[in-house]
Amino acid sequence: LVTYPAYGCTARLALGLATGPFLDVLAAGWVYEALQEEPRIAVINSVTATSAGDILTAAVRVTLVGQNTPTDFNLVLNP
Repeated sequence: LVTYPAYGCTARLALGLATGPFLDVLAAGWVYEALQEEPRIAVINSVTATSAGDILTAAVRVTLVGQNTPTDFNLVLNP
């Protein structure tokens, strides 16, 4: 958000960078950091990111507060 630059995930900074394993780990770390700030998430089970061409995909598995089973989320960034 333009008016709230500290809000959200910094994985958008990965757009335009050279793809590869380093970018995948870096983007996964950025997504993980953003999820740690979310009060509705009790446990972050896993975060993986993959880059291919201009597309960055993050697969997330979290356990929400008050739930017993993990929930899967996918984030796809494409300029």
